[in-house]
Amino acid sequence: MAARDGPRQPRNLGVQYEQQCVREGTAPLKEVIDGLESLQLHLNVDRLSRPRWPPVIKCIQMGKMLKDISFKSSQCAELHLSDVGILRRRAVEQPVENLRHMLPVLCKAIVECLDSSKALKSLNLEFLQLNLREIDALAGGLARSPSLCTLSLAGCPITDRGLEVLCRSLKIATTIQCVDFSNCGITWHGVEFLTKVIQTQAVNRHAQAWAESLRYRYPDLDVMPGLRRLSLNRNPRIADRGANVLADALPDELWLKALDLQACGISNFGADSLVAMLKSNSSIVVLDLRGNHLIGKRKLQKILKKVYYNSGGGNTEFKWLPVKVGPEAVVKKSRRAVKPLGCGGVKGRACIRIARTPGVSLSNRLDTTVNGRGTSHNTISKRQVGMTKEGMDVQRKFDNSAGSAKRSEASQSYRGQLQKEREAREKAERKVSEMQAEIRRLREENGQLSTALLEQGMPGAEESLLHSVESSLSKFHSFLDLLEDVGLGQLAAVAGLHRDDISSLLESATGGQGGTRQLAEEGSLTTREEPRRSNAALLPGPKVPVSTWSLLPGC
Repeated sequence: MAARDGPRQPRNLGVQYEQQCVREGTAPLKEVIDGLESLQLHLNVDRLSRPRWPPVIKCIQMGKMLKDISFKSSQCAELHLSDVGILRRRAVEQPVENLRHMLPVLCKAIVECLDSSKALKSLNLEFLQLNLREIDALAGGLARSPSLCTLSLAGCPITDRGLEVLCRSLKIATTIQCVDFSNCGITWHGVEFLTKVIQTQAVNRHAQAWAESLRYRYPDLDVMPGLRRLSLNRNPRIADRGANVLADALPDELWLKALDLQACGISNFGADSLVAMLKSNSSIVVLDLRGNHLIGKRKLQKILKKVYYNSGGGNTEFKWLPVKVGPEAVVKKSRRAVKPLGCGGVKGRACIRIARTPGVSLSNRLDTTVNGRGTSHNTISKRQVGMTKEGMDVQRKFDNSAGSAKRSEASQSYRGQLQKEREAREKAERKVSEMQAEIRRLREENGQLSTALLEQGMPGAEESLLHSVESSLSKFHSFLDLLEDVGLGQLAAVAGLHRDDISSLLESATGGQGGTRQLAEEGSLTTREEPRRSNAALLPGPKVPVSTWSLLPGC
């Protein structure tokens, strides 16, 4: 057998991790070993000191069989609380500094794992302070990964610039089905980048569906690669404008199944656009708008009803995510303990400090207190307790009176507004009645003017019209006479022109035979006075010499 170049590497990732820890001189972490047995690596980076990082990095680089990689930071999540007005800093911040130095090395190891592993399905990096260079490196690994299905960068401050870089890779990485960009500082500009990814993948899927539909085949839309779930929870700067961008891009989308928009600052205006989108989109089975307190309950019920109808009323593979208020849900709130007096308390004059304990009455709390010298509750007389109760009753009555005063002020203001609206309405009604009366008056005047014009009439215009009709008919009658004189009377008969018709028209126009005959004679005279050469040129047929006009009948 041929000699091997070096020692054989064990296949068990846990053994490899232990060996690396021995080389670095550190103790292996039990949670890492337990996770590697199931081909998973889940770590809270706050627990890793600087000497513990190299074995973990080496394990990621060699972990071609890892299925799930997850890194979280609770301290970075706590620093996110400054965005909501709550800032807490721990005394020891050394792990956070170590994480900042080790993040480039971690991202490089993850990129190597993405390039070489065909088993990695999920990558979660939550609340890590990634910069643009590290995001760019991760984007290159995502574009080349052959098996990654789930990507979560929840809590990472990638903003719109980092999201733009990631979207360039998401257009190519068709194996990724679920992405989570919750609490990443994304605005509606970032939503536009995501919609471009959805549209690009939709074009590729349509082409693939067309190719699969050839030769009488039916394409299976559910097995086509691409985004299926998009989570943008707790990004309040998305607001209504981002919701409108999503609504414009998703009416014809057939593959996106779940859209999470919890606590994104969306109001009824954005919800209306999403409702209009759901009318034409029957593929979305999860549209989570919880935490958007500006949306009415009826609107939410309408959206939930439509989504439930799309899902067919049954369970789907896409579940509803739990509601989280924000990063403060990750950090446990610590309350200052109330130190009882008498045990290291203030010396001298006695003082009383009552701790707020839920479910305990005032008298019981007073019984359990002690004074500065360590005396019992007997030092507090029943009279003081009674005075305290009376003071509480007075305070309660004062609060009730203040509330009633506020309600009365509000009712008075509402009454004043109602009275103003009534006055405005009466004024508008009076204006409308005045305008209607003015319209009736104008209509009456218009009718009077019309009747006056009809009574007066326009005799001059009628006479001129009749005269023009008579002159045109007489000219036409003379034209027929000319045709007969020339010998083309048959042509007029073929055309349906008869002298009797023209005579009847002239009689109806002039009112008698005398006028007709007179007009006909005048027309014939005026026609015969014109040069015969021009008449001969205008008439069709052979030209007749001037000397032969005397020989024609009727001349």
